[in-house]
Amino acid sequence: MIDKRTVFEIHRLKNAGMSNRVIAGELQLNRETVSRYLKDPNPLPMQRKEKPSKLDPYRDLAGQIIEEHPAVKARLSCRLSRQKALMARSLLSGNCCGNSGADRADGKRLSEWNRNRAGRCR
Repeated sequence: MIDKRTVFEIHRLKNAGMSNRVIAGELQLNRETVSRYLKDPNPLPMQRKEKPSKLDPYRDLAGQIIEEHPAVKARLSCRLSRQKALMARSLLSGNCCGNSGADRADGKRLSEWNRNRAGRCR
């Protein structure tokens, strides 16, 4: 956001007959910024869309781990949550007794994914 003095200067130069492009060059602003402040000298700040967190799917699981192990550090919590997620996935796939080729392939993909995460939660 620009200060009131610059907004005043934009309007003064426009009233003097200068184009938006020349005003933008003079004040070292973007042409769109000049146009926006000419339309509305007191624009509201842009509202950002609220995006879901990447951790939202694991919020319940993380809460359970924290309740079960309150003294555990974050790294160990991550490992425990990863192990629980893997166990849950194998139970959901219906293959809780023994490994199939698909499980090994999933495990390889998961270990590649973990290696690519570089530095997070290890």
